[in-house]
Amino acid sequence: MMPRPADLPERDFRRLTPLRLKHLAPVLSMCLAVPAAGAFAAVQAQQAPVVRIAFLSDQPNPLAEEVCGLVRQELLALARDEFEVRFPEDLSVASDGTAAGVGAALETLLADDRVSVVVTQGFLSSQRAADGAPWPKPVIATTVFDAELQGFPSSDRGTSGVPNLTYVAPPRPGPIEGDLLKFRELAPFSALAFLIDEEAAVSYAGLLEGLRERMAEQGITVHPVPVGATAANAFERFPVDIEAVYVTPLGRLAPGEFERLAAGLAERRLPSFAYAREDVARGLLASQGVLDIPLLARRIAMNAYRILLGDDPAVLPVHLEPSAELVVNMRTVRQVGVIPPLDVLLEAERLFETPEGVVREVTLECAMEEAIENSLALAAEDRAVLAGAEEIGLARANLLPALEAGVT
Repeated sequence: MMPRPADLPERDFRRLTPLRLKHLAPVLSMCLAVPAAGAFAAVQAQQAPVVRIAFLSDQPNPLAEEVCGLVRQELLALARDEFEVRFPEDLSVASDGTAAGVGAALETLLADDRVSVVVTQGFLSSQRAADGAPWPKPVIATTVFDAELQGFPSSDRGTSGVPNLTYVAPPRPGPIEGDLLKFRELAPFSALAFLIDEEAAVSYAGLLEGLRERMAEQGITVHPVPVGATAANAFERFPVDIEAVYVTPLGRLAPGEFERLAAGLAERRLPSFAYAREDVARGLLASQGVLDIPLLARRIAMNAYRILLGDDPAVLPVHLEPSAELVVNMRTVRQVGVIPPLDVLLEAERLFETPEGVVREVTLECAMEEAIENSLALAAEDRAVLAGAEEIGLARANLLPALEAGVT
């Protein structure tokens, strides 16, 4: 019981105490609730379900590792209040780069009781994910050339429509067709070598045939060229009539062989276009593919989070709009000898624009002086002024006094 103040009568104290208690009740309840809520949160944290995410790449790939790291960050931030998300090292698998090896690795991960969701991070593993669906566990395929040409399932709502399968792909038509049409603006051609990994060439037989038919309608003949470990092997398979080369990711090339491939294309004066933007800095002529890695990682994490919450992957949206920003290697432009249209070059990011070996530096003032000195138009105007002055002198001569002398 509350102590009574000395100056407060007994009856007034008894009458006031219930009122005080009435007003203090909400405060007391809150004070009592704080430790209770903390205890409940602790119990809830202890009881959060443990989920494990598996990653499968076709072969060791720094880009796949980067995406994997960003997905971890995003998913941990999204699911921290509902799940204890784990990423065991033994569930991040880099396969051997073969269709058979990738397929076996995918089935092994799906059979692992610890795995909640599998994320495929390669063209071969993503194609296998589409071909083998539906799966017993959710699969997110993240590397797709052209979903339509590759035969990925699709519903009218922009989803896979297949249980336990979702993927991330550009809207239809895929980026390859847009690349080839932009490529033709840079360097006109009618016969093209399409360089593709030799393992992917087998898995993508449908894509290659569909691409050939689609581009034939645009007047372009596409020759698929499987590429193994060396650039020399690729050049041996080149048709004799090709006028340009399109290069897809070639992860099977040995170290240094991609640079040899790019140099060989430039020596043969064959313009090239890359599916991957980073390959332009390595020597290819141009690309317009922009892979927004943080955006891709965010989509993968969001899809995984929704799956963990109970959404069927079949209803998740599959399209992710890529940005298309043309980038041109001006060093390769000079080596190959192509002359891209000025308006196309002005809209592009231009690498290596300054020719190598040029040591002379010219200021703006110096450039203006040299332009004035060497301008043919200005020289012609100067001569016209001089000629006019001469004509004025001749005209004035008739008006001047004349002195005549004779000898007798």
